[in-house]
Amino acid sequence: MNELLKSIADNPALLNALKEVIEKRFKPEYFKGNSFYEVSDEQLGQIMRASLWGLKRIEEAFAEIEKNKSTPEIPEKINRAR
Repeated sequence: MNELLKSIADNPALLNALKEVIEKRFKPEYFKGNSFYEVSDEQLGQIMRASLWGLKRIEEAFAEIEKNKSTPEIPEKINRAR
């Protein structure tokens, strides 16, 4: 699984596209078509809290994925002064 996460982390376009698609499901605009206006204030507060909690967890998950990013290998430089 680390290789898969590494390939995602090494491809910034893929990483950002995945993040946007997932985050879109947690934004308040997503709930508008889903009886958003037919809920009580308490339910609306619960929805918003869950939405914000979900967005925070997504950020944490993508931070974990980015930790798998491979570092470019730097060739060893030979010191000619020695």
